[in-house]
Amino acid sequence: MFKKLIVLLLLVMGLHAKDLQPVKSFEVNGGINDVIYKNGKIYAGTAKGKVDVLDLSTGKIIDEIALSPIKDFMGDTIDSEVFSVDIVKEKLLILSQDYNGYSRLDIYQKGRLHRIIDKNDKLYIVKAKFVDENKILLGQLSNVYTLFDISSKKHVWDVQATMSKFSNFALNDDKTKVATADESGALNLISLKGGKKLRHYEGVNKDEVFGIDWKKHLIITGGKDKKIGLYDDRSQNSSALHYSFFIYSVALSPDATLAAASVDEKNNVVVFDTATKIERYRLVGNSSKIAVIIFISDKEILVASNDNKINLYKLH
Repeated sequence: MFKKLIVLLLLVMGLHAKDLQPVKSFEVNGGINDVIYKNGKIYAGTAKGKVDVLDLSTGKIIDEIALSPIKDFMGDTIDSEVFSVDIVKEKLLILSQDYNGYSRLDIYQKGRLHRIIDKNDKLYIVKAKFVDENKILLGQLSNVYTLFDISSKKHVWDVQATMSKFSNFALNDDKTKVATADESGALNLISLKGGKKLRHYEGVNKDEVFGIDWKKHLIITGGKDKKIGLYDDRSQNSSALHYSFFIYSVALSPDATLAAASVDEKNNVVVFDTATKIERYRLVGNSSKIAVIIFISDKEILVASNDNKINLYKLH
């Protein structure tokens, strides 16, 4: 009976949602793994070993950063797939695949690539993000988190978040804490100052978490168990929304009043009020599995698919 009530509630919520088509669509050179946005520019890391930089206003590719190809286990030459990208000031961070399955990390600045980590370091890094200009947070496949100092090329600290396989992470707004997610569905908060574990959440997602975001006091997750998790880090309360499909990607607006999540096999994205949980919009017209959702403002959302498409939506 309880499950029927949840389904009925979601149906009622869905009646309030307004379908929105993209106002602009962009294409890049390859399947998209990660996207960031800053100062009117979109940076898209692709499986083709490139980061394409697009101008939001024109939709044109204004820069194309190509990584050198690598060899796979069979000795064949392949593209160095880009796993994640990030930017601070004029430094673009690019995490990609290196020889023998290891990871490499480059910083692109003033037209040049500077190698930070490569196959010789023998690290399996899944995601990397700037903490500040000289420090990077590395999330490794083993679920070990590392704060890495660029100048000294040393590990400031290493922390085993859990014994489960790494899934994803999100930094808070001032980059003092990280929320870590893994295949167990649990959530852990770690201080970036010394690597101390601060808090443990469980009971919402029961399986692997795919997407995670953190804005203001609110953390959102989306998982293999078809649930969206919402965690209030002030009250330490949590809640869940249930859907009928894997939740591959989630995002919060800058003020954390709105949330977005991919929720069905048609690659639609719902936008709902985080306080009432009522759906306000449904973003339609995405061509394949959603890779990344980004609020570039309170009223504008970028939705990137695992193919080469990025759609821009305006909420109204």
